[in-house]
Amino acid sequence: MPSPLQICSDRLIAQVAAARCVSLFSDFDGTLVPIRDRPDECSLDPAVARTLAALDATEHVQVSIVSGRELNDLRSRVGVEGIAYAGNHGLEIEGPGFRFREPNAVALAAAVNRLVQELAVAVADIPGAWVQPKGLSATVHYRQVQPPDEPLVIETVRRVSSAAVAAQQIILRPGKKVVEIRPSVNWDKGKAVRWMVERAPTLEPPFIIYFGDDTTDEDAFVECRDGITVVVGECPNSAAQYFVHSHEEVHWFLGQLVIAVKAPTHRKC
Repeated sequence: MPSPLQICSDRLIAQVAAARCVSLFSDFDGTLVPIRDRPDECSLDPAVARTLAALDATEHVQVSIVSGRELNDLRSRVGVEGIAYAGNHGLEIEGPGFRFREPNAVALAAAVNRLVQELAVAVADIPGAWVQPKGLSATVHYRQVQPPDEPLVIETVRRVSSAAVAAQQIILRPGKKVVEIRPSVNWDKGKAVRWMVERAPTLEPPFIIYFGDDTTDEDAFVECRDGITVVVGECPNSAAQYFVHSHEEVHWFLGQLVIAVKAPTHRKC
């Protein structure tokens, strides 16, 4: 069970400040910004953007944002130049000196998009349900659906997707009032984080910090267990080591990190 981050924050901040190389990863929705009814309602607080930029500008910290959003959408909403971005749960990645699109996911994109069209028709009669296409993946949203109709959305997604699931073209992943439609490939946020760490221009393995809030972040929590992993919300079954209650606490911790890592005792890793 995760421990409260606030109780351990002084020790953890000192641990990060003492590390010679740090890779900071964070999810976006529900972690850096509150979850909204519609994804296009989310925007990053400019103060948080400045904090991320300040962290990345220090000599021994690299910042990456890892999200289920499409890469271009993610980059436009965060708006911090020079950091790395991983969209579609890590299926597409861009950062300083590297770019990646998971080849098997690219090969399955047509199948995913066909399913998106079928799902859009299937849920059209359920008020509040809608499908968000994201190129290499998709999301079925039901946050605005009346509670009695939520099981109908889930059952409809399962029924319409059954053939593609049986053909091992897609997998379904539950989330916070969403069902993720993802290509059936051996790739997730944890593998994406490892891929980025291995390509970071560091002289030694970095100390990793990962913030996330949803089931798709659990793969990264497991992958990053030797660093600091933080889940947003009290999730007793999470693989994260620590938890915070809200995105505001994430902002606070990042601000404390800026103060700590700006101490003039580090060189570029």
